[in-house]
Amino acid sequence: MPPVDITFGDFLRAILTADLDLHPSDDDGVRDALMQGFRLRGIVADGAEFFSEDSLRWPKVADVLPPVTGLLFGDPNGLTGHEKDVNGNILRGYAKANATLLGFAERAGSISAPSFHPMFHMAEDGSLYVNMVVELVQTVWLPFDADPKNAFPMRNGVTLLIVQDPTKFNERPAPRVLFVIQKLHTKQREERIRTYFQSTGRSLGEGDARFQIDFGLLHVGA
Repeated sequence: MPPVDITFGDFLRAILTADLDLHPSDDDGVRDALMQGFRLRGIVADGAEFFSEDSLRWPKVADVLPPVTGLLFGDPNGLTGHEKDVNGNILRGYAKANATLLGFAERAGSISAPSFHPMFHMAEDGSLYVNMVVELVQTVWLPFDADPKNAFPMRNGVTLLIVQDPTKFNERPAPRVLFVIQKLHTKQREERIRTYFQSTGRSLGEGDARFQIDFGLLHVGA
């Protein structure tokens, strides 16, 4: 899912995409039942042209972004502190170097990598998948009104699913980006978040703690 402003539509797309990767056949019709359940409740997904499996699944990217050279996946027991430090530096540098391709505004501010974790799971044929889910977030401060000092944080984010492919000819290929799941700046999002902060009184408070993300903000407008 995107790392910011998650909606129930995003949740539906994430479930369908993950299940398609793990169980392509879906002989029991679980995905269709799930889609119909969301449809009956009037839950739609932004960015999907049709309410179909092919349209709702997050699209894979092919050679859109360069490989993430040097990324460490550790093992199923987790990453060491040193590995986390290495990966953090690599991912922040990668985001800065590829900001435009990722959809970020290059000069709007630094891009953080608040979360990244490797995943290991088996496919139906018994092969091992080695992936890493990475959250990248860029926070831009925008004014509530004519006073530039009275501002709120607009968080724009991208989730990457990075794949470590098996070795070939005794060489390990550089990890490649398979999914790019974006929740970027739009005027509609900006106004929705500004209105939420104003309606909950946060525009009148002081200090950055008043803008701490909560469940209501994540799902407002869902």
